[in-house]
Amino acid sequence: VNLIKKIFQDLNMNKPEMKSIIHKSPAIYSTESCKKAINWFDENINIAKPGTAGNIILNNLELGINLEKLSGFFNLYSTILKVLEKFKEEYNLFDICVDAWKLDTTDIIMGKWEPNTYYTTTHCEVDSKITNRVFSWMLYLKDIKTGGGTEFIYQDITMKSNAGDFLIFPSGPSHMHRGENAPLETKYTITGHFLWESTP
Repeated sequence: VNLIKKIFQDLNMNKPEMKSIIHKSPAIYSTESCKKAINWFDENINIAKPGTAGNIILNNLELGINLEKLSGFFNLYSTILKVLEKFKEEYNLFDICVDAWKLDTTDIIMGKWEPNTYYTTTHCEVDSKITNRVFSWMLYLKDIKTGGGTEFIYQDITMKSNAGDFLIFPSGPSHMHRGENAPLETKYTITGHFLWESTP
């Protein structure tokens, strides 16, 4: 009996650690670039509009970013490529065992959330109408001391908003998430997606 117990204990100890499949590259986007992006948003805030999630109107303000028209947007494009390389190193099977996928350079959103406004709805980044997203990414542009993070429900992880931190995670329902209230500070993020190269 003791031998059997030891075998099972050894098996459990040798199990690979379950990964959250949330890649974080900390502080990879420079403080200077974060400040430039925030200044750009505030200088163009007169054309910003509340975001939407399906039929829900969010209580934030958003501006679209087209990397093809904005010349890389304060080193954002080169930063995405750096983080993508790190993501593929960490999760290499996503690069070699699935169909080809690519960065969506036209549907990138910068959002501003005033204190006590945040993404309250638990959601993922795909639905019956948006099916071509494979992975999604999020870039925090400002340090938030109290709250302001992103809670991933099934992973039981809350990512803190630290300026320059960059996340990549699966777009589907395995990674349902929601925002965390920041009662004292204004939050800025940039979000985007990676898409299947070809769809039916």
